[in-house]
Amino acid sequence: MHNIKRNKKVLEYLDKQIKRLHWDISVARVFNEFIFEHLSVADSKELFDKIELEITNELLDNDALFIETVKFIGLLEVCVNEDELLMLIKRRKEIKYGNELTDFDKILKAIMTVPNKEK
Repeated sequence: MHNIKRNKKVLEYLDKQIKRLHWDISVARVFNEFIFEHLSVADSKELFDKIELEITNELLDNDALFIETVKFIGLLEVCVNEDELLMLIKRRKEIKYGNELTDFDKILKAIMTVPNKEK
C-alpha cells in the first residue's frame, strides 16, 4: 500500500498537535516512547530495520503503525495541555486490554476518565 499524501498529512497533523500543546518533544521521540510500544511483536519485527532517528512518510505504510499513530493523535486532540496529555498516557498504560475494551472508542472513553491532577 502506497499512501504518500495520507502519510504526509498524518505526520504533519501529529506535529501540529504536539506544537499546539507546547510539548517540547520531537515526532521521532513520540514514536519511540509512545507509539511503537503498542505494536504487536510481529509488526515491531517488520519495522525494526526501517526505524531510524528520523520518522519518514513510508513508515506509515505499515497499517498497524498507522492505526497506532492515529490513536495517539486522538489523545493529543482531546488534551488542552501537556500535563493533561501525560495523565492520559499514564491512564492508557494502566488500562488492561481485555475482551470488553477492544473498540478504540471504548478505550479512549476509558482513558479519558482520568482523575483530576493531584495537588
